[in-house]
Amino acid sequence: MSRAGEFAVSLRGVYKSFESKKVVIEDMSLNVAHGEIVVLAGPSGCGKTTTLRLIAGFIEPDRGSIFIEDLEVAGASSVPPENRPVGIVFQDYALFPHLTIEENISFGLLKIEKSGRDNIVTDSLELVGLEGFNKRYPHELSGGEQQRVALARALAPKPKVVLLDEPFSNLDAFLRAQVREEIHQILRNAGTTAIFVTHDQQEALTLADRLVVLNKGRFAQVGTPEDIYHRPATRFVANFMGQSNFLPGTVESNGISTELGRWPNPSSLDQGSEVDIMLRPHDISLAVDEAASAVVSARQFLGEENLYTIRLLSGRKIRSTMPSHSVFDLGQKVKITVRRQQGVIMKDDKRI
Repeated sequence: MSRAGEFAVSLRGVYKSFESKKVVIEDMSLNVAHGEIVVLAGPSGCGKTTTLRLIAGFIEPDRGSIFIEDLEVAGASSVPPENRPVGIVFQDYALFPHLTIEENISFGLLKIEKSGRDNIVTDSLELVGLEGFNKRYPHELSGGEQQRVALARALAPKPKVVLLDEPFSNLDAFLRAQVREEIHQILRNAGTTAIFVTHDQQEALTLADRLVVLNKGRFAQVGTPEDIYHRPATRFVANFMGQSNFLPGTVESNGISTELGRWPNPSSLDQGSEVDIMLRPHDISLAVDEAASAVVSARQFLGEENLYTIRLLSGRKIRSTMPSHSVFDLGQKVKITVRRQQGVIMKDDKRI
C-alpha cells in the first residue's frame, strides 16, 4: 500500500450507495500523482460525479478511505468540505452575480489580510489571462472568461487538488475547444493536480495524463489516452471511447480467419474459438475497385473527413473514415485495406 503523502489524492477501497440501495461506487482505489491531470469519463450514472463529490466531502463513503496527501479526509476520520485543501470548478461556474471578479476570487481568502488577498487576486487573474478584470461583474464577461474566473477562484487558495465537474458543458462547440485548451495550459503552468469529470470522449482524450473509464461504479480501464483508445480492454471501453468495428473471426491452425483476411494468433487460442477483431474506422481505408465485393452503402460528411458505411459480401456493415476530399458514390464497389497491426483481438468482449 502507498504511504500517506506519497500521492496528491488516494482513494482506498471506497464504496458508496444511496437510499435505493443501488451501489454507485464499488471498491474504488486510485492514486493521483502530484501535478497529474486525471480524467474520469463514462456514461451518465457510472459514478464519476459521485467520485468527485466524495473527494470534495459533499458526501461520505460507506466504506474505505480518502487521503489528500497525508491528510485522511474520509474514512477513520472525516474532514468537512470547507476544511479540505480542494478547489472546485462547477458546471455552472457558480460565480456570485452581485460581486465583482476580484470579490468572487477573494471570497475564499477572507482569513488572509487585505493586502495579501489583493496580491493573490492579481496573481490569479494574471495566471488565467484576465489582468485588469478586477472590477467587472460576471454578466460583463463571456462564457469562456467566466470559466477562467471560476478556475482562478478555485486556484487562489493554493489547493492540493482542483476538481472540475463537466466544466465546459455550457459552452458552444467552438468556444469549448478553445477554453479547454486554455484551461489545460493554465493547469500545466500552475503545476496543479486536477481531476476532471466528463462524458465527452474528445475532452477526455485531449485533457488527460491518465484516463479512468468508469462503468456501473467500477473501473473499466485506467491508462493513458493513447492506450485506452488503441488498446481498449473491453468492448464497452472500445465503444465508449470512439467508433468501433467488430469483425467476427475463427481461430484456425494458421491464424484467425475473418471476412477481411487473416490475423496472426498471438495468444495461442484454441482452434475453433470464436473471437472479434476490433478496428477503428481510421484503420480501414478504401479504394475504387469494380471487381471488389464490398459496396458503399452510406456516407456522412463530417467536415475534415467522410465517414463511410461499407456493406461486405456477407451483408455485415463496417465503417471507414477517409479524408473529406475522398468521395465515393453510394453503390460504389471498393477495395478494403486494413491496418492489421491496429486490430485488437477480443474474446467474450474482453481484450486477449
